[in-house]
Amino acid sequence: MATTPRTLSARERQRFDALIDRPLRAFRAEISRMTARDLECLRARLDARLVRAHFNRGGHGLARHLAGQELPLLERRLALVTASEAEPQVPQLRLVEPATRAADTSPGEFLDERQAA
Repeated sequence: MATTPRTLSARERQRFDALIDRPLRAFRAEISRMTARDLECLRARLDARLVRAHFNRGGHGLARHLAGQELPLLERRLALVTASEAEPQVPQLRLVEPATRAADTSPGEFLDERQAA
């Protein structure tokens, strides 16, 4: 597996923060479509936000009160990402490949089979 970058670019941080702040149903739908690399980066971002929320919890002012609301949200999303990473990634199966079918058979073959039956 690829290693997670130590720091994310500002654009990636904004993208992952926007994803984390989405409602839970939308968050679940998004992480189900993410690649393993994106899940690793999202997990790193969640870990960073959890550390910040824990530090804010011991601080003063508004950040201290908001951290109490943010901690359960972040922990719930981290559990979803962890569960999603643990699931085996099964590739989508295709019963008939369009290019293979077109190359192997001609329309006349199907007509001959129908007439023989």
